[in-house]
Order: sequence, then structure tokens, then C-alpha cells
Amino acid sequence: MAELAYVGKSVPRVDAPEKVMGRAMYTLDLLLPKMLHGKLKASPLPHARIVRIDTARAARLPGVKLVLTGKDMPADCVWGVVPSCYDQRPLCTDKARFVGDSVAAVVATSEDIAQEALDLIEVEYEELPAVFDPREAMRPGAPVIHDRWPNNIAFTKHMEFGEVDKMFAAAHHVSELSTASSRQAHCSFETHVSIAEWSPSGYLTVYNSTQCPSLSSQYFSKCLKIPEAQIRVVTNYVGGGFGGKATSKFNIDFLSIIAAKKTGLPVKFYYTREEEFLLATHRTKQFHTIRIATDKEGLLLAREVRMVVENGGYSDYGPVVGGITAHMGGSLYHFKAYRHHADVVYTNVPPGGAMRGVGNAGYTFGTESAMDQHAREVGMDPAEFRMRNLVKRGDTTIIGAKISSCGARECLEEAVKRVSWKGPRPSRGPRKRGLGLAMAVHFTGARAMGPETAGAFIKMNKDGTVQVLSGTIEMGNGSDTTLSQICAEALGVRVEDVKIVNGDTSVNPYGWGVRGSRTTTIDGMATRLASLEARGMLFKGAAELLECDAADLDARDGKIFVKSSPERQITHQQAYMKIYDRPGSEAVYTAVSYDSPSESPDPVTGYGNWSAAYSFGVKLAEVEVDTETGAVEVLRIVSANDVGTVVNPAGAQGQLDGGALMGVGYALMEDFQVEGGQPVNPNWLDYKFPTTQDMPELEAVLVETENPSGPYGAKGLGEMVQLATEPAIANAICDAVGVRIPTLPITPEKVLNALREKEGKA
Repeated sequence: MAELAYVGKSVPRVDAPEKVMGRAMYTLDLLLPKMLHGKLKASPLPHARIVRIDTARAARLPGVKLVLTGKDMPADCVWGVVPSCYDQRPLCTDKARFVGDSVAAVVATSEDIAQEALDLIEVEYEELPAVFDPREAMRPGAPVIHDRWPNNIAFTKHMEFGEVDKMFAAAHHVSELSTASSRQAHCSFETHVSIAEWSPSGYLTVYNSTQCPSLSSQYFSKCLKIPEAQIRVVTNYVGGGFGGKATSKFNIDFLSIIAAKKTGLPVKFYYTREEEFLLATHRTKQFHTIRIATDKEGLLLAREVRMVVENGGYSDYGPVVGGITAHMGGSLYHFKAYRHHADVVYTNVPPGGAMRGVGNAGYTFGTESAMDQHAREVGMDPAEFRMRNLVKRGDTTIIGAKISSCGARECLEEAVKRVSWKGPRPSRGPRKRGLGLAMAVHFTGARAMGPETAGAFIKMNKDGTVQVLSGTIEMGNGSDTTLSQICAEALGVRVEDVKIVNGDTSVNPYGWGVRGSRTTTIDGMATRLASLEARGMLFKGAAELLECDAADLDARDGKIFVKSSPERQITHQQAYMKIYDRPGSEAVYTAVSYDSPSESPDPVTGYGNWSAAYSFGVKLAEVEVDTETGAVEVLRIVSANDVGTVVNPAGAQGQLDGGALMGVGYALMEDFQVEGGQPVNPNWLDYKFPTTQDMPELEAVLVETENPSGPYGAKGLGEMVQLATEPAIANAICDAVGVRIPTLPITPEKVLNALREKEGKA
């Protein structure tokens, strides 16, 4: 690829000045004239039938404008993520299914009055038997959480290819490992917030902290029976999401709309930090039993994963977790046979949802711990075992993934050569060091819920500046910067002359938003194609002015020039005015809708290439374990990732470093705990997550391949950056002290207990 002007360069973040100066507007900051404030009444019980709700005293409190219960909600306002599992409502109608489930709402002239009114609402409950472990919830006789699903299994995903049982019977070696992940909270700085306002003519505006404004508009239209043309969703800067704000599907979104309609005034609801833990979902907890079969050469014959996903009280992204992990599990290594079975099970705990990798992080912890254990059992080097079985460019995997670009081998080689992989492990008395690695694969957009479309509008101004109207948003991921770079590269203008306009469904094109590691690749391709169309229009005018053929032109750094005589050049402004300021005037506006070239998987078997590109990565961890206390210190993490073409190296490095630290937290400390149905740590005081004091030495390695479906060869990175960190740390601990901790988080207590058990057996 020829040297590019902006793609591949570390361009400063275009949103940085507003943010560092405190001028960036977030939805949580927004205040509208005469705005009312909403608050939620939470169930104190994990499973209870609602016998009676008395709101009379609350309604009489001065300043209270509206009190809502389940009976005030539209009967068909039900939502979820997978249509067959829709079960969520704005407020409970029959019973509460977890502690924190919303049973009523108050709207008042101030937050304080609304909060006071909540205490005046009297709720009579009939406490019901509850179940908190999904494995127990599947057993006969367990309490039924939703009558529609009497066995508590909300969703089942089964994928099977090849003769699995035959491969296990013929194997030279079979290993088995059971693992479990934990609940990891998103901990975004901005909690969920929704402000709704109706115009006198019946048009709805919703200011919402969503990752996907277009999908939010669709949800509101579908669930509340409002024509989509009458809905405007506005998203300002989003203060972090990590998947937790993927689509508007939270009760406060619908409550703000319903309350604003009833009161005739704008209404704002937002989650407090504790409500964010209880109502805004978290990374799903998973249980895995993994069996691996190999021949005498160490080649994989078969893998079977039996998986139970804790859904919580309602179905959010839990069913998607069961499905996505099936596809990702069959896209990294070659198998002759493959079986994945996932049951997504209701329990009386707060619902799980989507978080950076949509289940893939917990799943990869299990599968890569199992790969490491298998390698040790057969006496193979864990790196060599993986290298021998990796997919490569041009392969079609057992589940139908078409690998059009792949740097998996290069990532593994780059990671291993940065440490003394086969050398001795130093120790300091009771402190033992170890090295561990793990690998992962993730999709770049996925045709899981329909076409992977993205839209882009290009508006060229007469002064040569450009506005890009995109269907995505900026939530700290750097997408405004990368899209600016892609536009500048394709159009030949300067990055500082490009302005990204997004977050308003009334003016922006349709798009799936920021989710699924798709923004740079899919929205970026739409931006590139629209920019090239605009470039073609400008080249017509430039060809006339420079008296040459348009095919002989190129553009760079705000100049359009003749390739063979670069000194013959004009500005974009001059080219624009040539086609604009004449009869038959042409203004430079272009619009592109781009659909990623992926496939819908077979509805029965699941076979198919449901993503246009796959990102691969390796995490290599160096740890030190104190055998007297069980404390684990992560000294170093090497992150080697295949990212296609790197659009912004500084941005990619920031993603890799942030993802690795998030993985350290998931591995060693993060766990939203629920005991007997009661949340134990739903706040930042008690919920432990890493700070800068926990930051190990980080080394990011960017392995470039060329993705044919991405702009300039780019592919997704945002979710891949965390994946494999947790099993790499677990494998390093095992390397250091010879014990495997199969459950997250890996606490000192677990390590110490495992060491004592090992000593007892010895």
C-alpha cells in the first residue's frame, strides 16, 4: 500500500480540547426548561408477588406531578434483545424478580421531592421462593421465575459439526476442565440517562446516553407504537459504554417518554450509581465444562463446551452471549469436530448484559485455561500447541468462518519473543514468577440481528471544509478521530478541515452505532465510499481548471494536483466553485449506505460466515505470586493484536492499554456479588476495580494485516483488546506455583487454598 497522508498516523483526538477543558456536553449534564425529575421505587425482595401498591400519599405530596405503577404501562410495551426472549417492561406488573426491580416511579419538580415521595409509596409483597444459581434453577422443582419458561431456560444454543463422540473415542489424549467467570460491572463515568420531551404537534425528542441512536429510535417506535418519523433521538458525548449502552432498552428510557406524554413537560430519569449496578446490566456470569481431544501429534481433534449463562431476572444480552460464544469458539483453531451447548438460565439476580466482547471474555477464560492445561498434560509447550492448531488466511473454519485476513501466528511469535519464554523463572524467597499466554478471536461486526449497515453523508462546504454526518457516536472510543482521518485520506483534505456530526437521528443517516468492534471498519468504509464520491465530483471541476483528464488527478493535504506534474495544483475550494458557480450548478453532497459482506448463519445449524473480518490477538502475562499470602502481582502484559491496517497508532495503543487493565481487573478483583439475592457491593466504595496503582508494565504490539472489507485494510479492535488477558494471568499463576485457579476473580484466598491443597496431596 502506498504511503498514506493520515491513515496510519497518530493524529491527536479531535474531541480532546472540549473534554480536557470541561466543555464537552454529556446527556447527564443536560437541563431543559420546566423539566421534571423521575425516580424509581425498587423491590427489596429477590422474588415476590406484588399484592398491592398504594400511591395515594405520594401523589398528594406537594411538587409530585405523576406516580406510575405497572398498571399505567402500555400492555404491549415489552422488549429485550432477542425477540423470542422479550420479557422486560418499564415497571413490574405481576411480581419482582430481583432486588432492585422497579415496581413504581415518581415524577416531581425536583429530585429531592421525587425521592421523598418514593418513601410514601406502600407496597405489599407476597415473598416467593427464589433461586440464585443458574445450575440449580435448571433442576426440576426449582422456583419458576417466568411462567412462559417453566424450566427457567430462556434460550438454548447448540452447534455441532463433525463426529464429536467418535473423535473423543479415538483421541490420544482427552482433558477436561470446569471453569466459571464472574460478574464484571461496566463502571462508566456517566450512568444511564434519558430525557424525553414532546412537542405540541406530537413529535418526540429523546436525549439519551445510548451507543446506538438509530436502534433506540427503532425500539421506541416498536414498543410504544410511535411512527419513527416522529421520533428524534439525540446523543451527546457518551461518558463510557463498554457495551452497557448498546441500544436504548432500559426502563428509564420508556418511563421518561411515557411520563413526558402524561405531564406535557420534559422528564429526566437517570440511574444513581447503585441503580446502575442493579438495573444497567453487567458482564454475564458463566459456567463452563470444556473437553479437548488431540491426536499423538498434538493436533486438535475435537472440543466440546457445555456452558450455563446466568441470565438474571430478565433477558437482556444473555441469549446473545450463548450464541456469540458458539461462533467465536469455532473461529480460532482447527477442529475435526466441534460441539457447543449453552443454556441461558433465569435466576433471581440483576440481569446480565453486553460488555466488551459480549460473553467472549468469560468464555475465552474457560477455553484458553483448558488449552493451557491440555498442553501441560501432553507435555507440549503451550505456545507451540496453539501454533500447531491456529487458523490461517484463506481458511474456512468448522463453523463456516471465512478467514480473509489473519495475523494470529505473527501475534503469537511477536509476544513470545519479547520474554524469556523458555528460560528459567526467577524467584525471591516465597515470591515465585511465572509466564502465561492466551489467545482470542473476535468479530468485526456480526450479522447476528440483521444487516450490518452503516450510513455516511458528506457535505463539502464552499471554503473546502467538510462535514461528515455519521450513524455512529463518540463515547471515548476515538471514532470521531478515525473517521476524520479516513475522510481526509479519501478526499485529500486536511484532518483539521473535517468535522464529524453525529448523534441526531433527525439529520444523521441510519447506523448500528458503536458496538461489535464495527465502527472503524464498517462506518469507516461508508465514510470512505461517500468521500470518494465527493472526490469524484471535485475532480470534474479540477480537470477543467487544470486541463487534464480526471483520471490523471490525485488529492492530498488540501490540494488537487496532476500526478505527473504535482506543481500543477488547485485547492478543493477552487474545484468546488468550478462545478457550483455555473449553469447546472452542482453542490457536493454525497450519501452512501454500506453493508458489510458477511452472511446470515444457517438458522438451524449456525453454519456461516457471520462476520466480514476477524481480529486475532495474544496476551502474554508475567506475574509474581507470594506463596505465603496468595497475593498475585501482575508485572507485565504484552498485548499483540492483529488489527488490519492501523488507522491511528496512538488511539490503538490507548485501546490496548485500557483493555489490558480492564482484563487485569476482571482476572483478579472485579466481581459484582449477590448473596441470597442481596447485592453486596453495588457502589464504587465496595466494588473493587483497578486503578493506576494496579497498572503493570504494558507493551502493545500492533500486527498489521490487510482486511479486504475494511477501509485501507482496517478491522475491529475495541473488544479484542481485553480478550485473553484473564486466562493469560491464570496460566502465568499456574506456571509460577503449579496450581490452576478455575474461577474468576483469582483472589489471594483462592490461590492460598489451592497451594495448601497441593501441599496436602504432596
